[in-house]
Amino acid sequence: MKKCILSVILAVIMTFSLGIVASAAEPDKGVSLLDERIISFVEAKIATIEAKITVDRVKTLSDLAGNEYKLIECNPTGYFIIHPESGILVEYATDAKSPYASIDSELYYGGPTYYYVKSEGSYTHTVLDTTIDNDKLEAAIQKCNTLNDELISQTNNTSARYFTGESNDLSSFTVLADTDYWVTSYTWLKNRTSGFGYVSGGYCGYIASNLVLKYWNYRGTIDLPSSYSTTNSTALTNELIDVGSGLGYGTSTWASPIANIIDEFCSQQDLPEEAGWAAGVFGITTEIKSNKRPCILFGNLDGAGNHAVVAYGYNEYENPGYYTYICHYGWNGSYSEVHVYGGTSVFGSNTKYKV
Repeated sequence: MKKCILSVILAVIMTFSLGIVASAAEPDKGVSLLDERIISFVEAKIATIEAKITVDRVKTLSDLAGNEYKLIECNPTGYFIIHPESGILVEYATDAKSPYASIDSELYYGGPTYYYVKSEGSYTHTVLDTTIDNDKLEAAIQKCNTLNDELISQTNNTSARYFTGESNDLSSFTVLADTDYWVTSYTWLKNRTSGFGYVSGGYCGYIASNLVLKYWNYRGTIDLPSSYSTTNSTALTNELIDVGSGLGYGTSTWASPIANIIDEFCSQQDLPEEAGWAAGVFGITTEIKSNKRPCILFGNLDGAGNHAVVAYGYNEYENPGYYTYICHYGWNGSYSEVHVYGGTSVFGSNTKYKV
């Protein structure tokens, strides 16, 4: 009789124990292990930078070649884009809304500033409303594969192993900030969240030039005519567009044309003609750290235009071994402080105005 009772008790204990194991192994509400780990990673990051935001949703992004990225959208603002295979946080912003907000399917990503939704066979930019020409799509696909390969070659093994479940250590993601290098009066750029001369139509190179020239005007290094110096005015952007048109340039520009446009405008206004350009991110860290000058960085997705941003800070601790650039995207909606991974060919060229 005692053996019978003991067997029943053991059976109950084993059943209860198995139930616990089975329950623990099941993803919460159908969320995959990868998504759970991505959420934990971002929550650790949010806590470390003390941002007053919370994780809201996880979305899967695909680049034009089919490689996968993960997007975390936050509440009330903020987003994080991660390349799971390499474990790299490619970009994030805490004050800007997700560029894929209110869009749930057919989401495509070509690297920082290249956000697309596919509809009726066309890839449309979610912020700028521009499209990728079909005859240039193959070039964009090749560039996406190049970016994917480079990210993998620079894998952050600590976070990559965490995402796959090979490691449970979150401590390395909560390292306190070390040193950020900024241009002088960087808060002027950080605070330009709207009304900084934005015009629609894909004129990002001209808008970036507007920001840089107005920054130097604010510093007192150049003296813009009053008609162009008003912070909220689009007059300077439109004048730069006219200058570009006169030189034979269109909306899609890169570092060399923008340097020429800035110099031509400065020549017309009797201002220092000191713009120059370089390939990739050559000279950017020196410009920011030593010379305290912002730079215009141009994206590197062939076939999809060269989206331009203004880099005005950087650090080396967010992505150890590589730089993270702090950029103003030149878009309305608080895209004034976006952290962008700079260890790959994300950027194709840069313009410097050396006053």
